[in-house]
Amino acid sequence: MPEKSVDFASSKTVRRAIARSTLHLLLGTIGIVLLSDVLIGTENSLAQIWNVSVTYKQASWLLTEIPGFPVQAAVGLLLGFVLGKYLKRRYMIWTWVLPFVFTCLILAISPFHGSSIFVHFFGTGCSPRNHCFDQFVVALPLIASSAYSLGAWLSIWTSNARKNGAKGRNIPQQV
Repeated sequence: MPEKSVDFASSKTVRRAIARSTLHLLLGTIGIVLLSDVLIGTENSLAQIWNVSVTYKQASWLLTEIPGFPVQAAVGLLLGFVLGKYLKRRYMIWTWVLPFVFTCLILAISPFHGSSIFVHFFGTGCSPRNHCFDQFVVALPLIASSAYSLGAWLSIWTSNARKNGAKGRNIPQQV
């Protein structure tokens, strides 16, 4: 009985693709949260140089108290756009899928019902001021990864639109 040969080149390619998509998933969720914190800290330091009074409480409010996490969404959109412009990897567009599945699972087993579930996880129903961190676990990874994916998609789309005469209806080509 002949032995089956294993194609190591394709398994290496698969491992590399899994590693890259995992890296983009981590960058699109945890990396955006950390980068947002660094940017707010840098802004806080620059504000002190210019004698503008920005307190730690105000910086914390920007990062944690605003429903929808707009700072992290803006950083994710910008980071996805910049990296998408240079890397043009199709799995950058799909980093939102695992956080979305995780969010759906949490929403399915949540004790909240009806519209209160969205107020709790995405609105003002849960805040760190009240020692509730559900939004950090559920909403923040979804928002950050969605913004990262959208930024990457917009970057690839605009680069393809420029290449194809700016028709505006081009779907990003998969690289």
